[in-house]
Amino acid sequence: MLGIVEPGRQPTGETSQMHLGSVVHKILEGVGQPSRSVLQAAGVGDLGALFDSREWRDLTEESPERELPFIMHIAVGEKDCWIRGRMDAVVLGSENGGDAIPRVVDYKYATWRDGGEDAYEIQMSAYALALMKSLDAERAIAELWYLKPPLKIVRREYARDEAEDKMRSLLAKYLDATERNEWPPAERAHCDRVECGFREQCWSVT
Repeated sequence: MLGIVEPGRQPTGETSQMHLGSVVHKILEGVGQPSRSVLQAAGVGDLGALFDSREWRDLTEESPERELPFIMHIAVGEKDCWIRGRMDAVVLGSENGGDAIPRVVDYKYATWRDGGEDAYEIQMSAYALALMKSLDAERAIAELWYLKPPLKIVRREYARDEAEDKMRSLLAKYLDATERNEWPPAERAHCDRVECGFREQCWSVT
C-alpha cells in the first residue's frame, strides 16, 4: 500500500524448519498413512511416531473434516469485520452420547515447550469461535498438536461469549490503530522468528 517492496530476507536456521512444516501439513491432508520410507525421503521421518500413536488413530476414526476453510463475521460498533482462514482438522462431535463438543485441531511441526502454546492463543480463539458460530454451539475445544516426539496435545475449551468478546476487543484495537495510524510495535523476537524484511527500519542492526 505504501509502495515499499519488502527487502530480501536473509535465511536463518528457522527457514528449513518452516519448509518442513509445509511438507508435514501436505502429508497430513491425505487420508492414508505414508510408509516410513516416504517420510524419511521427505525429511520428516520422526512423523512416524504420530501415525503410530493412539491419539492419531482416535482422531482418524472420528472422520475429521480436513483443511476446512472459513469466513467469520464480527460486528465492531458500526463496522462489519470479516476473519477468514483454514483449519487443519475439525471434529464435529459425537451424536450418540459422550462428548458432543466440537473440536478444532491445529498441527505444529515442533517440540512442545512450557508455555509455548500462549503464542497461538489468538489463532485458536478465532478457530474455536468460527466453529461455534458455524454450528450455533456454545462451547468448542481447540487443540494444538505438537508433532515432534514426544507428541504433546494442548487442549483448551472455549465459551462462545468469551471468545467473541476477545476477538471483538482485538478488532476494535486494530480499527483504532488504522484510524490513528499509530501501531504498537511487535517484540523483536517475534519479528526475528517470522524473518520480517523490514527489521532494519525498526531497529538498528548491531
